Amino acid sequence: MHLSKFPHRAEIVDTIRAGGVPYCPRGSREISHSGGQQCDNLHSVTRQSIAARSITARSSLPCDISNSVKKSIVNMTPALRPLAALFAASLGCSFALAQAPERATGIKMDPLTLYPTASLSLGQNDNVLLTPARVSSSVAIFGAGLKAEVQQGKSKYSVGYDGTFGQYASSRDDNFNYHALGALADMDLSSRARLKLNADHIERSDPRGSLPTAATPSPNKYKLDGLGAFFAYGAEGAQGRIELEGAYTTKTYLNNRVVTQNLDVDVTKAGATFFWRIAPKTEWLFQGVQTRSDYAAATAVNDNTEYKLLTGLKWEATAQTQGTFKVGYVKKDFWLPSQVDAKGFVWDGGVRWSPLSYSTVDFSTGKNFNDPLGGGNIINNRFFNAKWSHAWSERVKSEVSGSVLKDNYSGLGRDDTTNSIGLKLTHDTQRWLTLGAEYTYTNRDSNQNNFNYRKNLILFSAKVAL
Repeated sequence: MHLSKFPHRAEIVDTIRAGGVPYCPRGSREISHSGGQQCDNLHSVTRQSIAARSITARSSLPCDISNSVKKSIVNMTPALRPLAALFAASLGCSFALAQAPERATGIKMDPLTLYPTASLSLGQNDNVLLTPARVSSSVAIFGAGLKAEVQQGKSKYSVGYDGTFGQYASSRDDNFNYHALGALADMDLSSRARLKLNADHIERSDPRGSLPTAATPSPNKYKLDGLGAFFAYGAEGAQGRIELEGAYTTKTYLNNRVVTQNLDVDVTKAGATFFWRIAPKTEWLFQGVQTRSDYAAATAVNDNTEYKLLTGLKWEATAQTQGTFKVGYVKKDFWLPSQVDAKGFVWDGGVRWSPLSYSTVDFSTGKNFNDPLGGGNIINNRFFNAKWSHAWSERVKSEVSGSVLKDNYSGLGRDDTTNSIGLKLTHDTQRWLTLGAEYTYTNRDSNQNNFNYRKNLILFSAKVAL
């Protein structure tokens, strides 16, 4: 992973929202090593700019929409009322404004451009521990970040820091301090060649209840260091092109060592993808990836090497539809004879449909074999995600999302299905200020009742970006 894949504050909130499992953007997948998920980009989809709507379209939204929200604010936890009221008041008659606020452009200090950000989210989480017996608490999440970037022609060089700090009023053992440092060099070597190099240091924790391991008195803290390289050769529009990637990460847990000592892991990944153009907007791809997971403890049993071969299509059928879909075969060879090897059919894909320039629908799905953490042979994982994003005006945007995650724990007789739905509304109040409100419901249904849980999360947020 590199700087653009930091667990930024939006992803930290997604972790809380989804019950400890980071939500990956559409067109990406989650890879699990010792319980830590990372998003691994499969393809990049550039969102079209939001076109100006007519006065008629803007006037179809109620100018006094904030009045419908005020009653619910009165009944909220006192600590949440100021930010909720500020968000509701900001909606006012803003739908009638014709001029959208300009995007943050950073602070110019030639040759550097600095991008500082700060955010505050206040909300209520009614199941902090993700257990059948709920522990409810209000939560405050503060974030601060700074990225420095230098651009030379088509090449970019950047370093950055992102900090996220969460406080639970009624569950202080679950407070967290997350830090991420990273550097990225994105070099345009020629019209045909591009090279990316990255280095990262991350300090995070796994929320309690998010891993299939024994319970711990506090979240499991860890540090992760990584190096990565990506090389692409082939001009845009060429008949054929190739992408090569390599990465090394080392993950070390820092507390609750009775449980986490077997989760420390070094992961080495190498892969190649070949694209062959079969139509003006369609490429046939072939991909091979080898991932080696070496667990540090002498008592660890999950050391393995995974081999994956995939083939599929990457397309942009029209200006409205684009995506990538791959199917193939995976074999996970465990180094200990006592562990049962896993092999079988897998898939990975994402599609974006843009029926309007200001409205998009994203869908992603995948099947993977993840390392067992709490015993057993393998975790057979399948996921399905969908999200509808719509800009109601130049300032007001909404998201409606849903996901289904199915986990089969081979050797343990455990089957989980986790369903989640979310609603989010944001308002660009000023050029530098975005206010937001969101609600997420998550339900995990397991054939082993002690893993069942339901959770409701509501958050009000303010983000400043210069």
